[in-house]
Amino acid sequence: MHACEKSLPVADKQFDQFLMEATTSDDGSGFILGPDPLYGLYTSWCYVTGTVPHVEETFWEEMQGRLNPEPNLTPNRTASA
Repeated sequence: MHACEKSLPVADKQFDQFLMEATTSDDGSGFILGPDPLYGLYTSWCYVTGTVPHVEETFWEEMQGRLNPEPNLTPNRTASA
């Protein structure tokens, strides 16, 4: 178990912060970010910010409800509102 997996509120903040800082929604771009690149972006973001990444299974569990069901995996800004 990773250190940041012990506290769900901290994990929630980490995933929300990742989506706010490392992703954007541009419906007109035509760019599609698939699952592997998104998790890769997350682990790179963790490295740059000095946070410990969660395992991929936990990442996808936490992304449920945070991402729009569109194929470009854009953040669902209303999920945390």
